[in-house]
Amino acid sequence: MKTCKKLLAITIALALFVTTLVSGLVVSAAEPYSVTIANTEFTAGEDATVNVTVDFNGDEISALHMLATIETTLTIADAAIVSVDYAGDYVDPGDTELEVPALRIKNDGKNLEAGKILFESGVDGAVKATKVVFALTFAAVAEGTYPIAVNVESTDYNEANFAPMAAQADIVVNPAHTCTATVPVDNGDGTHDVKCECGNVIVNDEAHNFVDGICSVCKAEEPVYEDANLKIRGAGITMANGFALDFKVRKTMETSLGYSDIYIEFQKPRYDVDGNIVETRTTVVAVDARTNDPTNSENYLYTLEGIQPQEVGTTITATIYGTKDGHVYKGATVEYSVLKFTTNQLKTLTESSTATALQTTCADIIMYGAAVQEYAKYNTANPIIDAADELCGSTVWQGFATAEITRELVNAQTNTPLDGATVRVRSAGVTLSSKVILYFNCADMGVTTLAEPDNYVVRVSYKNVEGIDRTYDLEI
Repeated sequence: MKTCKKLLAITIALALFVTTLVSGLVVSAAEPYSVTIANTEFTAGEDATVNVTVDFNGDEISALHMLATIETTLTIADAAIVSVDYAGDYVDPGDTELEVPALRIKNDGKNLEAGKILFESGVDGAVKATKVVFALTFAAVAEGTYPIAVNVESTDYNEANFAPMAAQADIVVNPAHTCTATVPVDNGDGTHDVKCECGNVIVNDEAHNFVDGICSVCKAEEPVYEDANLKIRGAGITMANGFALDFKVRKTMETSLGYSDIYIEFQKPRYDVDGNIVETRTTVVAVDARTNDPTNSENYLYTLEGIQPQEVGTTITATIYGTKDGHVYKGATVEYSVLKFTTNQLKTLTESSTATALQTTCADIIMYGAAVQEYAKYNTANPIIDAADELCGSTVWQGFATAEITRELVNAQTNTPLDGATVRVRSAGVTLSSKVILYFNCADMGVTTLAEPDNYVVRVSYKNVEGIDRTYDLEI
């Protein structure tokens, strides 16, 4: 039990013995001197310290051989001077080795058993004081009410006699406090303490007891644990109305490692024209949204869709999570992008290489993304082509991109272009399944009317992956 020292103040007035009852404190008093005591309430089992103040009200009174007599059934464990307010120069100028304060309790004048305390001077001559404070310490006190009387008087040796002072009071000792564990505190290290309302720690460094992710004692949230075995196997891309990143997770994460509820959290930043991140979008792909990998039955695919052509160079972060034994675990975070996929296919190209269909497609994807990036004024401070050159280690890959596609309005009946007509492509997209499809959203044809419009088509000219010129007519 922690020791709590409290102060007891008793007010005693000096001179004529006039008995007055004030707030349960019996005082014999005479003006102008007084003795003060307060706080007569303690707790069982604690040491109690009572401060008695003898106040001479500014008068210079000799405290030499002042005698205090204490009457109580409690055991006085100790008595000591707390402070003395001296009057004038009380130290003999010729004796600089004397200890301060000059007033002290006489060695043979402390008879605690009899409740007698005699004060004396530590220097030659009388000690003049205006106030003296001394402390009475009682050993651990049991519950109950204890009367106490304090008498202060001058002795025959005192050069300035003063009338005796006396006071009586009751010391009330309340039952000891019984601590109860009612205040839980999260220590932030996987443990908690439980304290009593008084501040005492009852339960120390106890491990959290998590139920459904929340500690049942202190309500701390269960942390996400890390497991290097929980990981993403690989990644690829698919294309529809935009690009999508496919992240592969082995099915053995569930069958062998015992994980359930495996999901991937994606973070995709969005940029302004100057390359500043304006927001980061979080997408969670859960178990019910995953698919089987059509190329490998051992994998699941977790797909982040909605990556626009201008975001080909945007790095996506993917973090895998899973639940095992009631705890949530986190695997490593993987960074990936459409650009990383495409440049991985192009790194091996040299000027004398013969590009595969996939490599040509990847080169065109980069060129396509760069064109849309410029058109959309999206993160143009970080050009996609520059990033591709850096990742590939050279600009060789650029020579394997398909030649620019030309478009013209053609009379399908006569196979002749319409003079002065142009086709402005408002937007474009790519669909990749078993083949690559380019699609165009065309705006104004450059003419106000067409005679027999059913006779006209938009003719697209391009080179295929073998470098052979091809044309394709789009009906209007």
